[in-house]
Amino acid sequence: MLLKDDLRHSEEMCETLSTNNKDLLDKLASVRGDVASRQHTIQDMQASIDEISTENMNLKVELEQTRIRLRTEVSERDRVMQSVASMRKSQTSDRMFEVVAEKQDVNSR
Repeated sequence: MLLKDDLRHSEEMCETLSTNNKDLLDKLASVRGDVASRQHTIQDMQASIDEISTENMNLKVELEQTRIRLRTEVSERDRVMQSVASMRKSQTSDRMFEVVAEKQDVNSR
């Protein structure tokens, strides 16, 4: 009788262990699926990061080119403004000489 009880108990334990083993295998398969899904998500995120990094570098290059272009335009504008100011000053001086000459001409009459 004791052997029968031990045998029945052993069979029940085997059945319980078998059920637990199946549950654990199912959970393992589920975890593996989650891991694969997360790895795919990580790969997608890395691709997005790479794309953003490339765009960022392109924007930095474009920004630097714009800065250089603007510096050149400002320098050119300053040069033109100085030239215009010099021409106006020269014209004003020329006009002053003409006015003085006209006054001298009028005074000498």
